[in-house]
Amino acid sequence: MRPGIAFLKGGYSPAIQEDIKQFNGGLFHDAIAVEITEDELTLLEKAARRDWHSVEPAIFGTLLEQALSARDRSRLGAHYTPRWRLRSLRRIADAIACAAR
Repeated sequence: MRPGIAFLKGGYSPAIQEDIKQFNGGLFHDAIAVEITEDELTLLEKAARRDWHSVEPAIFGTLLEQALSARDRSRLGAHYTPRWRLRSLRRIADAIACAAR
């Protein structure tokens, strides 16, 4: 099984030795395994143990968008919508719904 295939279908991943859920959208369709050193693995594990709750989610959305080409973003539908824009759209939708009553 090529790396990343478990993300497409869900199931057992030999890379992490446990079952994972399916990821929709094809983001991992052409995934490749990247070799990392023990030092890099240690840094990743250290970062994973940090408390990320205070980090604004928009940062991660922006990082994902910038890591993909414009063509891939379009093909995958990988467009992050920040909270402020969602709130604005919700206010507009609520106003339309009230006017329609």
